[in-house]
Amino acid sequence: MNLSALTNLVGRIEWMPTTGSTNTDLVTAVTADPAAWPEFSVIGADFQTEGRGRAGRTWQAPSGSSLFVSVLLRPPATSTAVFGWLPLLAGLAIRDAIASAGLGERAKVKWPNDVLVGDKKIAGVLSEFVSPVGAVVIGSGINLLQTRDQLAVEQSTSLQLEGVEGFTAESILSAYLINLRGYYQALAAANFDATALRAKVIAGCATIERSVRAILPGDQEFTGVATDIDPTGRLVIRKDLDSSLVSISAGDIVHLRHFEAGSERIGS
Repeated sequence: MNLSALTNLVGRIEWMPTTGSTNTDLVTAVTADPAAWPEFSVIGADFQTEGRGRAGRTWQAPSGSSLFVSVLLRPPATSTAVFGWLPLLAGLAIRDAIASAGLGERAKVKWPNDVLVGDKKIAGVLSEFVSPVGAVVIGSGINLLQTRDQLAVEQSTSLQLEGVEGFTAESILSAYLINLRGYYQALAAANFDATALRAKVIAGCATIERSVRAILPGDQEFTGVATDIDPTGRLVIRKDLDSSLVSISAGDIVHLRHFEAGSERIGS
């Protein structure tokens, strides 16, 4: 990875050929020495052996085939509502980076922390709050060069599989960091009120107006239609069962085909 073109974009950047998890590395580093890691510090790697997704899922790929990067942000502690927006803004920043690389409007954000091409996942985001120092680490994994047999999940894809040419890991990383910094600075300039960015996130979100299954903590789930993202970043769903509106801040969202919608289950 050539870092020379990136130094002006970040507070600090460290890159490794291999690591366990860039999120773990950055959380550990900033906890041990907060002053050494200013806002927008970055740790990245060509390969992760212990990459993590939501709910403890693993994220692995052949060395050099994916981009693994974690970014440190320090939003004011009083702006608790911002934490729901950070993974969405990171997803939007990835979406814009790969859209400009050649995917165009085929790339969309999936609430709360994935990026899709059509219905296939091409990137994921994992945000972690670093409580001792009041910071947030935003980790991202972007599929670049995997072939079909290198992808562990059938419903996933890579830039190469989607026919994108002429990109490098550096060009995608640079575009992502530029986009993320721009969105975060716009949020800060608005005193961490996401009103202006909310419309942009909604416009780029594949989940809105989709039939979905919401799988919530505690083995609760229901189906409905995702209608909105509220001012705190929660997904608003109109339930199939009774047409009531429910706002959720955490959970797995499954995009359904039309014929799969209409059922509901609460509990086991």
